[in-house]
Amino acid sequence: MDEFPTIELPLSAGTRFDIYEIEEELGFLRIGSPTIVYRARDTQTQQQVAIKIFSLRYEQTYADEKMLARFTREVEIMQRLQHPHILPILATGRNARSYWYVTPYCPLGTLEDRLESRHRAPLAVFDACTFAIQMAGALHAMHSQTPPIIHRDVKPQNMLLKDEGSLWLSDFGIAHVMYDTHLTRQGKVFGTPAYMAPEQLRARESDAAFDAEIIDPRLDVYALGCVLYEMLCGHPPFSGSPEAVALAQLRVEPHPLNLLNRRVNQGLAWIVHHALEKDPEDRYPSAEAFASALQPFVEE
Repeated sequence: MDEFPTIELPLSAGTRFDIYEIEEELGFLRIGSPTIVYRARDTQTQQQVAIKIFSLRYEQTYADEKMLARFTREVEIMQRLQHPHILPILATGRNARSYWYVTPYCPLGTLEDRLESRHRAPLAVFDACTFAIQMAGALHAMHSQTPPIIHRDVKPQNMLLKDEGSLWLSDFGIAHVMYDTHLTRQGKVFGTPAYMAPEQLRARESDAAFDAEIIDPRLDVYALGCVLYEMLCGHPPFSGSPEAVALAQLRVEPHPLNLLNRRVNQGLAWIVHHALEKDPEDRYPSAEAFASALQPFVEE
């Protein structure tokens, strides 16, 4: 990250630093320290970009330091990953108290926005399988790193619409580098219950060995199976309170997709349900294998 002059947060519309002019605040997240996302304009190319800024408080806490470590690791991971369906980093910057990175801005929003705009109506089989194959390719690129990188929060909210027919995988804030426990509290469960694999939900606070053992690429395969299920019927396999969803992920089999959507044949339903096996040993061994199984459904 390069050095930049000090800036005062929050930033208002019209504020300029380096080559960017702020247009609008898009979101604000506070977990120990604030992280703010802005839409801005690159004054050289006139293209809109998104800028994610992490800002340290003047009285730093241990939580601030942990969040900064996660933010900088997110940047490092994104810079390592070069794939047409992984959100690229355009630039990075820092000053005495703030750190940021710049990515393309996606005016079409997320896959979650697309589903909501359709009032949760299922996507066409071709579209759903195309999106799933794109995301499987992005995940395979992560899992093929040395050591492998596990996303751990695969969900529609973290899939940005690059254009009408293409997605970018985003948000690597809780991604896990296999064999590296430096930034992961032992036994800590990360993710979103509606898309979490059963083995994630069984993690125990006192069982460090089990926690390290379960973090492998099949977590992301399960989550992507949940997303494809949602694209094909309008809702994830299980819904309700976080506690109810977590219990269902552990004990309940999802409703057969072909009974929920007549356009989904039994073969496609079986493929999705195979990705959703409770035992990771019974799932597709990789995101690439999952994508290969879906390929016939996008061939015209």
